[in-house]
Amino acid sequence: MHGLYDQFMEHLAAEDKEKSLDFVRQKLDAGEIDILTLYTEILMPAQNQLVCWQDETLCIWKEHVRTSIIRTIIEFCYPYVVKERDAKFGGANGRKVLIGCPSEEHCLT
Repeated sequence: MHGLYDQFMEHLAAEDKEKSLDFVRQKLDAGEIDILTLYTEILMPAQNQLVCWQDETLCIWKEHVRTSIIRTIIEFCYPYVVKERDAKFGGANGRKVLIGCPSEEHCLT
């Protein structure tokens, strides 16, 4: 899977939203990757990989751009998530999911 991650990171590092999204779409359509693997082995590590040793202000904006690209990919993948869920579990089962985040990542206004 490392090769797919490296290929994806080339597009993300270039901050090319269109190529990043197209790369993911092609891999999902070809069955080269499933949703869980995409998230755990490509998107999550890519989001955590941003390292900057120079201007912190620039780094913040780079992080925002990359986060935006990854968010677009996640939103785009919803039909694939539903398709995979239906194939594995026979459709929605009426259960609910609780999602949380660290207090430092959430700001109540």
